[in-house]
Amino acid sequence: MNILVGVATNALFVLGVQFAALITLAPSDFGLFSIQYLIAAFGNSLCMSLIAEAWIRREVSTQSRASWGQYSTVLVYLSGLMFVATLIVSLIIPALREIAVSGSAAVAASTIRTGSRYYSVRLGEKRNIIPGDVAGLLITILALGVLAVQAEIDLLQLNLAWAAGGIASVLASRPLALGRLRIVGQWFMEHKREVPPLLRDSIITDLGGIATPLLLAPVLGLNGFGIYRAVSNAAAPVRLAITPLRPIISAAKLSSHVSLSRVAILLVTATTTGAVVAVFLWAFAFIPMELGVLSSLADFSVAAGTFVVSSLLLHYYSIVARTHFSPTKLTTGRTVQLAASAVLPLLAGIYLDLNAAIWAYALATAISAAFWVVLAFIESSQRAIES
Repeated sequence: MNILVGVATNALFVLGVQFAALITLAPSDFGLFSIQYLIAAFGNSLCMSLIAEAWIRREVSTQSRASWGQYSTVLVYLSGLMFVATLIVSLIIPALREIAVSGSAAVAASTIRTGSRYYSVRLGEKRNIIPGDVAGLLITILALGVLAVQAEIDLLQLNLAWAAGGIASVLASRPLALGRLRIVGQWFMEHKREVPPLLRDSIITDLGGIATPLLLAPVLGLNGFGIYRAVSNAAAPVRLAITPLRPIISAAKLSSHVSLSRVAILLVTATTTGAVVAVFLWAFAFIPMELGVLSSLADFSVAAGTFVVSSLLLHYYSIVARTHFSPTKLTTGRTVQLAASAVLPLLAGIYLDLNAAIWAYALATAISAAFWVVLAFIESSQRAIES
């Protein structure tokens, strides 16, 4: 029950901002919002590779783990770097200058909360998990409500609510500890075996999942880019349901992830969720009310549903891979994923149109998901033979 509550509160908190953006922002403004949101995703990816999953990978292999003081220090410095990076990018792009500071604060808070929550979930610290999610959700809703009373929600107001909710979630999480800069060096010395394969994996992943959409922005235009990113956000509930469980999924034995019952449950869940998303988006074609970029997704409902099905399997088995696969298999899987997720959408976007780019994205995700599942079975079989 506590796990379900934690998953639900985290999903509602993160989804709150995304859903508000979908129903209030025009496609062009949603495209601008997505640029900063992709930077936040990159920050969370670095947090996993450099800190959280390196920490748990070392625990799984050596039965020892670093202290919160070390973990938190590296996390705080990383969040500071993400603040600066977001600020620089936002100041370079004229349309983002108005939300440069608020967006940078939101990205930094997201990085800290991601790492802090992971640590608390692994240690079973309920008092540091749910309160942060609830505080973030309530403050986000409150901020949006207050701003909406004053005027129609725009890009700046949405960013202010995103930042306020993120900061509230950090304040309600495990108290941060900040040590000297030399602790960062010590961290990477102690985790020198764990960080490189995870970082390499993240870079390859982010080239397909973050760099490719950004490259598509000038090809599709802000309007088309906003719709393209909105389709990707259709899978957000699926990813958010799985993400809070990362420590549990990572710590479980590989054999449990390739059992026929587990695979069957994942397939049924993915298919059902994809069908629900497709019907939900299709229904917007019959709603006369304009609901931001969400109203533009009715024409892409089937592609979005297909993407959701593949995204669940891809997200789940890539988490499994990051803990249990050898560096060679991990790199092989990510290389196939990068080739599919970068080449297919880019070619479709450049030579065809938005609809083709979205379908190419869905197909690339399906190919990647299937490959990860096959690799999981191969890795498990090899270990069974070796033992």
